[in-house]
Amino acid sequence: MRGLTYRGDAPDPSFSLLSSIVVDPSVAGTGVGAALQQRWCAGAAVAGSRRAYLQTDHDDNDAVRAFYRRCGWVESETTTTPEGRRLLRYERDLAALHEPGPTQSPTRPKRRSSR
Repeated sequence: MRGLTYRGDAPDPSFSLLSSIVVDPSVAGTGVGAALQQRWCAGAAVAGSRRAYLQTDHDDNDAVRAFYRRCGWVESETTTTPEGRRLLRYERDLAALHEPGPTQSPTRPKRRSSR
């Protein structure tokens, strides 16, 4: 029941919570999950968040943990629920997503030339 009502224990009020990312197993490994989390991070940055966090299971969860590390998330803290479930918090700096690159704005993707 806690999972249905969980809204996170933000390390700071300025953090945004990535609550869940789910993809159909038939598209696992195709980049869909990475694209979803990147799109979410970009949206959180545009909305004004400077940092984001998420929690996932610590134990028996190697593939998910590796996924978040590949996507730029950094392990920050392990906690244990009252039921004994170990959770791992990840954090990600969104500040770079606020700063436009030399040819694009943070809210509009760079357009490709039609040549």
